[in-house]
Amino acid sequence: MSRNRKHRVDEHRAAALLRMPKADLRRYSQVSGLGQLETDAQGPKMVFTYEELHRICLLATQTSKAA
Repeated sequence: MSRNRKHRVDEHRAAALLRMPKADLRRYSQVSGLGQLETDAQGPKMVFTYEELHRICLLATQTSKAA
């Protein structure tokens, strides 16, 4: 496994780390353009870097304050 792949988190784990439903994570990902679609043996999946997760967390926090 390459060093870069170790720093990526799949959608399921990302949602768990951020403690948000996958549907919300997908919505923030689409709105912000964060995350990359990768294809492996199981098919396509969305993956995130830790920096992208941090940015999604900030976006979610700002959105909840505005509501």
